[in-house]
Amino acid sequence: TGEDRYRRGMYTFWRRTTPYPTFVIFDAPDRSECMVARSRTITPLQALVTMNEPLFVDAARAFGRRIANEESADVDKRLIFAFRVAVAREPNDAELAVLRKTFVAQRDHYAKNKEAAASLVSAAASEKMNIVETAAWIVLANTLLNLDETITRE
Repeated sequence: TGEDRYRRGMYTFWRRTTPYPTFVIFDAPDRSECMVARSRTITPLQALVTMNEPLFVDAARAFGRRIANEESADVDKRLIFAFRVAVAREPNDAELAVLRKTFVAQRDHYAKNKEAAASLVSAAASEKMNIVETAAWIVLANTLLNLDETITRE
């Protein structure tokens, strides 16, 4: 909380007896011995964490606001920007179509549920901010941050 809220994970206190829960879910080594390479696992619990854990939702919220504040008002340009930031490459046509469909569906959903949009965007929203569009960008950002290509370093 407070100014420690946005500290990087590398500053998290590591206790062998009670490890940080997110580290356990992502199979972090227990530090009892050196590991040359970490094991690679993908579990449904990991996906649930990246979609719902407050830390990941806050990251998506910040990323979504960044996308919403992009200079270009063109949705496709914003989608390409977001994808490039998340995975360091441009989306192909099929990926762009899925992103566009996701954004439009979320925008339509939040247009009908403005209270949910305001809740997702949270108290840091400004009056000039389009709450519905920003909420849709936050969901899209959360989707991009949950991609295997974003999470796993090859």
